[in-house]
Amino acid sequence: MWVLGAVPKTKGLYRVAYDEPETAHVADEELTLDQFHCQMRHILAGVVHHLVEKGLVTGVHLEPTSSGDYFCKSCVYAKPTRKPIPKTCEGECATKFGDKVYSDLWGLAPVKMKGGRKYYITFTDDMSQLTHLYLLCLKSKAFEAYKQYEA
Repeated sequence: MWVLGAVPKTKGLYRVAYDEPETAHVADEELTLDQFHCQMRHILAGVVHHLVEKGLVTGVHLEPTSSGDYFCKSCVYAKPTRKPIPKTCEGECATKFGDKVYSDLWGLAPVKMKGGRKYYITFTDDMSQLTHLYLLCLKSKAFEAYKQYEA
């Protein structure tokens, strides 16, 4: 058996100790705000400046002309255009338990749950917000879950 190296365990963690050679440092790269913004997957311009100024990103310097207002067409295009869903219930809420029940059927799960279940259905009472959850193997079992909920 050949041993190529060993990593000691210290306080439950494996720490790799190495000496950083002087030649490992490469020249700093000067980027525009637009280039760095795109390379970092379109993070906010203020965050880009913060990362560079605080030294949290090494090997990068922003061009001096990369300050001020910044506009990215891709970021504007990717923003959602739909109106937000209101957080309050419109209309009259139920006054008695069971008067109004909301249901949601979800599935097909990418990974089977315990017992081979791949779907779930919920029944939520409008007055109390009490929610019942049923795990289903088949989508066709949704009506049986409803009958069980009603019982």
